[in-house]
Amino acid sequence: MACSQDSKADDQSSSSVKASVEEMEANAGIESDNENYADNSLALVPMSLPASTKKSELKIVNRSVLEVLDALRHAREQIQSSMESRHMIRVGPS
Repeated sequence: MACSQDSKADDQSSSSVKASVEEMEANAGIESDNENYADNSLALVPMSLPASTKKSELKIVNRSVLEVLDALRHAREQIQSSMESRHMIRVGPS
């Protein structure tokens, strides 16, 4: 009887060791995944827009519309210039 109880205890011990090893391997995989994980949902990605080959010549009917379009064009150019200059700014000692 003692022999069968010892083998049952060994089986239980062996299965608990296997479960512990499997759990450790699973946790190691999770930690490895966390180390390699990068949240890029808000990543800034540089891109270049294709040059528009077709310039539409609009006949401006109202002078105020022309002024608004010029102001918008100027604002766009300033934003593009600002974005380009930010790439050249270096932080800290060089």
